[in-house]
Amino acid sequence: MSRYRSSSNSSRWVLHLVLGICAALIVLAIWNMIPQAKLMDSNDMVMTVNDHTIYPMEFRFYVNRFLENYLPVYGEKTFSQKNLFGGFLSTVSNYVVQNYVMLDWAEENGFTLNDEMKATAREQLDEYKASFDSEEAFQNMLSETGLSEEIYLQFLEMNQVLSAFDDYLYDSELSPYQIKDEELLSLADEYGIYGAEHIFFNMGETDEEKAANKEKCEEALARLKSGENFEDLMNELSEDPGLSTYPNGYTFGPDSNFDPTFYAATQNTEVGHYSEIITSADGYHIIKRIDPNPDDARYLIRVSMSNKEFADRQADAKVVYSPRFGEIEFSDFHISTETAE
Repeated sequence: MSRYRSSSNSSRWVLHLVLGICAALIVLAIWNMIPQAKLMDSNDMVMTVNDHTIYPMEFRFYVNRFLENYLPVYGEKTFSQKNLFGGFLSTVSNYVVQNYVMLDWAEENGFTLNDEMKATAREQLDEYKASFDSEEAFQNMLSETGLSEEIYLQFLEMNQVLSAFDDYLYDSELSPYQIKDEELLSLADEYGIYGAEHIFFNMGETDEEKAANKEKCEEALARLKSGENFEDLMNELSEDPGLSTYPNGYTFGPDSNFDPTFYAATQNTEVGHYSEIITSADGYHIIKRIDPNPDDARYLIRVSMSNKEFADRQADAKVVYSPRFGEIEFSDFHISTETAE
């Protein structure tokens, strides 16, 4: 009898389980039939960076800021292509990650939003609002772009914190990356930071000009090899427009805005020696490697050190994207004027 009751209870339990699963499937099917709000029109998270949650309105702000710069260059048709817009979103989301990784780093060093920063951010917002014809025009802009005044102010406040932290990292007295005089040159060499002077002749437009300018450079090289002083010839012959601003040469690193050919030639030349003729996109150079300027080198070393630590922190950041991140489309941010009537 007891076995019979046990079997009956088991059957009823299985029946209840089957009915429950069926009910759940019916509810799920009905839910899938109900149109869901697009991610960028919802209150769901777009992504998280460490302990920070980024919601659609904030992410929309970042995307719109990037579009302001990218749209005039690439046009709307480019962004209408899903694969290309996906790459663009990766660029934007990476920027978001960098901002919050830097913000966490700043907070670890005691840099948080204070009253002075809040006041400055508010002044910046007021100045921006004053550039519109009216308060209504400003609010219309926010409405059209799906933003809020609060989000815009939040971004300005974050910039205040990051700007203060940036000053701290590179300030000669406050920076955590203090560099002793005796280690300056070895660190500069370790981070690929060099000093150089050069005798420069422009490339020229026509073949005749190119040949003539290269011949000038060859003549200068011959005079050097005959024993003339490099700096004297540089001041006499060089067509470098920056010579008057940097009469004692340049200090630069791998991330500086220098021609890669110029950088490599300097790297491959010993200090105190000069190169053969080097042809870059700009023209013809004879490069003399010198010790980097101490102040400039210290700054560039600090930049390199901080960049390395920042890259490590970014690699360790915990970043989670919404399962619906791939649904985000260009049309979520911009109404095409190319197809509008």
